[in-house]
Amino acid sequence: MIIPGVLARHEPAGPGIPLLFDLPHSGRAYPADFNPAPPELILRRAEDAYVDDLLVGVEARG
Repeated sequence: MIIPGVLARHEPAGPGIPLLFDLPHSGRAYPADFNPAPPELILRRAEDAYVDDLLVGVEARG
């Protein structure tokens, strides 16, 4: 299942166990209809920018 910029589900390359990685505040892509109250600079300060890069490739490990 994939919701671009929100959710991606990948099956493991081999045997695995169910494991969910939840990275709140780590997104850098905002939908066009997202209308935040604070200015963009303040919004960016609340992000955990690039923390999602720490998990790149984990689905291949099962």
